Amino acid sequence: MKNNLGYWLMCWLFIGLNPAVAISASSLQDSVGLSSAMRQDTLTAVSVEAPFQKDRALNPLVYGSGRSFSTEDAYRYAGSLGDVGRMLRNYAGVSCLDDSRNDVSVRGNSPCHLLWRIDGYEINNPNHYATVGLTGSTVALLNTNLISNSDFLMGAFPAEFGNALSGVFDLRMRPAAQDYRFRVQTGWNGFELGAEGPFRRGDASGAFLVAYRYSFLDILSRLGLNTGINPKYQDLSFKLHRDLCENWRMELLGIWGKSLLQLDENDASLLTASST
Repeated sequence: MKNNLGYWLMCWLFIGLNPAVAISASSLQDSVGLSSAMRQDTLTAVSVEAPFQKDRALNPLVYGSGRSFSTEDAYRYAGSLGDVGRMLRNYAGVSCLDDSRNDVSVRGNSPCHLLWRIDGYEINNPNHYATVGLTGSTVALLNTNLISNSDFLMGAFPAEFGNALSGVFDLRMRPAAQDYRFRVQTGWNGFELGAEGPFRRGDASGAFLVAYRYSFLDILSRLGLNTGINPKYQDLSFKLHRDLCENWRMELLGIWGKSLLQLDENDASLLTASST
């Protein structure tokens, strides 16, 4: 702009750059440069993640009656107790028998027709105190801290799923972190110890992920506290991977569990009386 006194003022503005101002009193400049308004030490890393839509399954062959869920959902919903089976009670069309078990009934179908699968491998009943022919129990053997985003299908299963009429749990175990991490946790599912990280520090070609849980009520009983019925159970979950070459990776995963429940005559009589 210019006024009657001969005073000049010029200003250059651009998004993301510091403004530049030149006035008639300053020295003559042939060119004006704009400096970046962003500090060089503010941006250290950029993380890009694909959108996670819970109303759609991760499997591209699932076109309907399927949805995905994250591991945080097993702890966010009320009454889930860190169990993916109990978490599904919050979904439409899914019901349960009672609060003491994690059986899943989809649209009125029998829980016996539910299929469990982990990383493409079918498993029978991933629960402690499991009974042959059933798909649920009281305490889950699966450790949700090792589960990644997974799918739950309620119908119209793709051709890769067989021997299922009610629903399908298509679970995926997450990969291990590239830095050492340790976890101590206690809750409904027991006292837990976990660890993950690379086999060798600074080597990203191989890593391990392992978690062990033990019955919390049994620990209290060993400390001399009377908790009534004393369920004993323990489980171990792990996943190992090793890059053999550029295009080949070897993975080893497994779950192991052991459970025992002993009742004396007084406890057995109480259970019999309550059931009748």
